Amino acid sequence: MDRKEAARTFDSAYVARIIAGVREDPEGIWARVIDSTWPRYHDQWCEQLRGEGSCTCNRRRVQARMAIMKSFYNLAAEEENPFPSCGPSPFRRVLRHPGGRPTKYSTALALRIGLLVVQGEQTIKSALKICGVCRASKKNWRKEHRFFDAMLRALDESRAGFPRKYSTIVFSPKMQRTARARRKRYVREKTGQLQA
Repeated sequence: MDRKEAARTFDSAYVARIIAGVREDPEGIWARVIDSTWPRYHDQWCEQLRGEGSCTCNRRRVQARMAIMKSFYNLAAEEENPFPSCGPSPFRRVLRHPGGRPTKYSTALALRIGLLVVQGEQTIKSALKICGVCRASKKNWRKEHRFFDAMLRALDESRAGFPRKYSTIVFSPKMQRTARARRKRYVREKTGQLQA
């Protein structure tokens, strides 16, 4: 998915529907997110999903997918803070020009960045560029907003489970089919060597 298509698909209306759904039924959504048998976490050839036995998925991938979805849930469930911690102190004299403009950060914008990375197959850098956020803002938001920081950490840590571009490998059926074919070919080669 290229940048323009990803930006059109994961627009602010899409993100607003996700946030509204989480805030309507937080317990039901959370129960689904922490359930390790949720089909979203497993590969399409997993025997557990087909009802043929136990899970055959890579545990690190399932855990990485769960961590990403938990961070998305925490972001969506986060309430907007009406009293930001960086506001003026009541004990200080109010200066004529407090300086700086209001922050662009919102829960919806942070969730959109995460969705662009995971489902839109973008890197974190390109997702920030699509949303119009600079590196300095990202750095400041990580310090000020713990759920945004947790989401970015979950995306970075998931790279260990997905050595290539992890967003594509996590959710792309084509990559899953390719990995399955490689695995089958490897098993056939090894069993052929054992029989010979």
